[in-house]
Amino acid sequence: MVEQDGRLSAQVAVLGSLLIDPSLVGQALERVRPEDFLTPKCRMVFEAIRSLYTEGRPTDPVTVRGRLGGKDGDSWTEYLLELMDLTPTAANVWEYTDQATGKRPTDWIDVVAWDARARFVQQYFRKGRVAVVEGRLQVRDYTGRDGSKRRAVEVVADSVYFGDSKPAPDSEGNADESQLPSPPPQDFADQDDDGELPF
Repeated sequence: MVEQDGRLSAQVAVLGSLLIDPSLVGQALERVRPEDFLTPKCRMVFEAIRSLYTEGRPTDPVTVRGRLGGKDGDSWTEYLLELMDLTPTAANVWEYTDQATGKRPTDWIDVVAWDARARFVQQYFRKGRVAVVEGRLQVRDYTGRDGSKRRAVEVVADSVYFGDSKPAPDSEGNADESQLPSPPPQDFADQDDDGELPF
């Protein structure tokens, strides 16, 4: 019986996905290593799948069972069937992979800067620099080029600071200042002032 706890259940789901859909093996080998598996039995199944794949042989459950071999033939058959049975779907294999290895993919969020902040970022920041950004989260809907409705999540920068100590070259900029976007229109309304302060 396969024990189920958070990370181990994700590892079981990765192996089950690879057995259910062998076409996923090549990409999975780029993301997962044998040492990512917590139990020796899971590690042995993964190494059997990996060795069959690198030899150009099929990685279906029958071939994997044959590679595992040994006197425990029936228990390996039961174990492989259980791995597949405990996997809800192979469609979520990349989510299982991230959970199994304990790695999370990076979330990239666009940052919008205007005026002096935009010029500061344009002049001093380069790809790979660490930036600390303070601002507000903005969610906006728009229509893509293909006509589909889309949603963008951005941070509108109030402040941008260096997050590392590497100095930037003085005169290199990413874009000509004339190419910087114009600031959004400001719709300010006049408010009546009765001369009294609220405090």
